[in-house]
Amino acid sequence: MFVGATALVLLQSGSEEIFFRGWLQPVLVRSWGGWGIAVTAIAFAALHLAGGARGGVTLLNLFLGGLLFGLLAARAGGLASAIGAHFAWNWAEALLLGLDPNPGSGSFGSILNLELVGSAWWGGSEEGLNASIAMTFALAILLVPLLILPARIPGWLAQYRSGRAPA
Repeated sequence: MFVGATALVLLQSGSEEIFFRGWLQPVLVRSWGGWGIAVTAIAFAALHLAGGARGGVTLLNLFLGGLLFGLLAARAGGLASAIGAHFAWNWAEALLLGLDPNPGSGSFGSILNLELVGSAWWGGSEEGLNASIAMTFALAILLVPLLILPARIPGWLAQYRSGRAPA
């Protein structure tokens, strides 16, 4: 059952990355330059409204996560890093730590079952870490180097604009 749950998490996160970073982001970047990554991250957060995300911090974190995945895909020139990061987060949240849902454990169970209690600002709500200001700080720490350090692969934005985007 755990292997099936892992496969399901990979299918879900991989599908989102193929759609958002593999198709939508390259199309938008060709038209709008680097702003296309931000617009794709907004669309990624908006999709999660259908999944029940409602809080402002939750939507901010989903946007920041989408920005992180988008920058990883753009800098690497492919989807592997974005899929890997997205899968790792979803898998750890649900199947390792048992934080989705919070409180409780999902229908597949989890290795650990942490219960985040206390202020919603620190994850003590139904939306768990997604609604946590601690997650906002963690995402900011991951994003800052991607935003300020030069790309290791020269011309990643030019690659997107030329239509040779990751598939």
